[in-house]
Amino acid sequence: TGMKALQLPWGYDGCGIPTLAIPLQRLAWAYARFADPSGLSAQRAEAVATIQQAIAENPIMFGGSGELTSEMARLMGSDLIIKNGAEGVYIGAMPALGYGIALKVDSGNPQAARIVLGAVLEKIAALSVEQYNVLGDYFRPDILNSRGEVVGRAEPSSAWDQGELRF
Repeated sequence: TGMKALQLPWGYDGCGIPTLAIPLQRLAWAYARFADPSGLSAQRAEAVATIQQAIAENPIMFGGSGELTSEMARLMGSDLIIKNGAEGVYIGAMPALGYGIALKVDSGNPQAARIVLGAVLEKIAALSVEQYNVLGDYFRPDILNSRGEVVGRAEPSSAWDQGELRF
């Protein structure tokens, strides 16, 4: 992240692991370096390549059965690497473009975070229409009533289309 770890505030994440508080812009920057490790030492660049290959070859180990991150790794390999964190955080790397992304839904709601992630990936054309459709149940989930009947769909606000992303 380019930040001094000992100067960052910290706490415990959802798994009970001590975790540093890192601004989203710095997380995105770190993942951009993960996407394009050419500015890293040879040893670190090799480690990044090993990690990217491991994710592509073992997607189920990345997030778990039925989890969005594993489904994306299965579908995309190392072309688009997305990882979730606690409380509505997603970070990602796009090696072909050298981009990193980071987002946080303030409420921490994981469904809302997946919807926002889908909207961001759609807006930057990180997924083909076919790939987006395969993952559509994560990005625009049905809303069910108590009898399991579809009564609506959760999706981004129409105001999102007028929004602007910062790079």
